[in-house]
Amino acid sequence: KKLVKWDGTEVYSELSSDNIDWTIHDGKLYILDGTKYLVYDGDTCVEVTPHDPGGSEPASDLTGVKRCKYILQRNNQFFAAGDEENPNTIYYSELTYPDYFKATSQIRAISNDDDVIVGLTEFHKAMVVVKQRHIYAWFGMDPNDADMRFDRINVHNGTVSQRTVARAENYLLYLAEDGIYALYGLEESYISSVK
Repeated sequence: KKLVKWDGTEVYSELSSDNIDWTIHDGKLYILDGTKYLVYDGDTCVEVTPHDPGGSEPASDLTGVKRCKYILQRNNQFFAAGDEENPNTIYYSELTYPDYFKATSQIRAISNDDDVIVGLTEFHKAMVVVKQRHIYAWFGMDPNDADMRFDRINVHNGTVSQRTVARAENYLLYLAEDGIYALYGLEESYISSVK
């Protein structure tokens, strides 16, 4: 539950969990720990300050993002998931602004079996949303773009944990409740995984 430099220097000691996720953007380390959204610039680690867009633009709302456990950066846009209050919600930032999440900038990966998001990763030029029993793929960036798609991928099973998801050659490997699976494509119309 601490952020420590390689030489043992303690940088931050108030992480809420040892189950954190992180990404690097513009030379800074961004961390989610389930209660806080932090940024480390090489000297100090502090909570991310919401972006103030000014004018008539909507304010940044980091409330749900702070509760998240998973973070992914794609093409200078941040995605966060794992909010216990909204376990099927993905929050996304404005392009190039890791501190600017509008309250309306969210998408839901809902299935009818109480399945929840357990991780985010990138595969075959898409954001892959991994759930316990399902996998979804987000193609594109802007949800208002006509070319953007959010598809449920036809797979045998999801994963038990984001920590088991790993890319190997042209596969995305993951541990499910009944074995190890390889995701080899993101086609919606036929099965894209093999045990």
